[in-house]
Amino acid sequence: ERRADAVTGAALARTAEVPPDRPLFLWAHYFDPHASYDPPAPFDRGPDRYRGEIAFADREIGRLLDGLERAGRLEHAIVLVVADHGEAFGEHDEQHHGLFVYEPTARIPMILVARGRIPEGSVSEALVSQIDVAPTLLGLAGIDPPPGIEGVDLAPVIASGGDVPDRDGLLVENLLPRLEFGWSALYAWRERDFKVIEAPRPEAYDLAADPGETANRIAEVPERVARASEAIRDVLAEA
Repeated sequence: ERRADAVTGAALARTAEVPPDRPLFLWAHYFDPHASYDPPAPFDRGPDRYRGEIAFADREIGRLLDGLERAGRLEHAIVLVVADHGEAFGEHDEQHHGLFVYEPTARIPMILVARGRIPEGSVSEALVSQIDVAPTLLGLAGIDPPPGIEGVDLAPVIASGGDVPDRDGLLVENLLPRLEFGWSALYAWRERDFKVIEAPRPEAYDLAADPGETANRIAEVPERVARASEAIRDVLAEA
């Protein structure tokens, strides 16, 4: 749980050890923002300490990028920023994250910068996942992905403005309830506008009409629910 300033400092120090004529892969893991919310001054001013941690992390990511630019590492760099989960503030009676697979914790940001290869300012509505991170970075670096790797290279998808080919949905899974408490694991099938959650009490939501996932439609669309359940089984069988 190192603070963001310590992470940036360590990342820049490690980068300085790599000769400038050698390729560099840098992974910086920022734990801020994360419960419990305790941003340092001056970001602790105001009632929303979560946003304070966001602002603190934002400053430190900026300091990392500035340091890479001063070291001559940024001009041709590929930069990808992604979260591992979102945060709930009372939605479905969840605080923070870890128990459920609703949108506040399952839907996350992904930001990709590759000058000259990714159109600046473009926003993709494609259905993407963390499994796409590795093949995307490899593709942009000109490295062939190993056989059997999950996910796809998102650069052509973003450039075309289309969807990921042959992707009708994505698996969302949460094993923490089972591993930590002996409860049921949770699996969901997430499509662009529809979501099925496999749980002791299964749920289905029309995300276009009901983004807050307040109206369970599990009994109204049995065929679509059955297809989603089959898709979940297929993905788990391949794991």
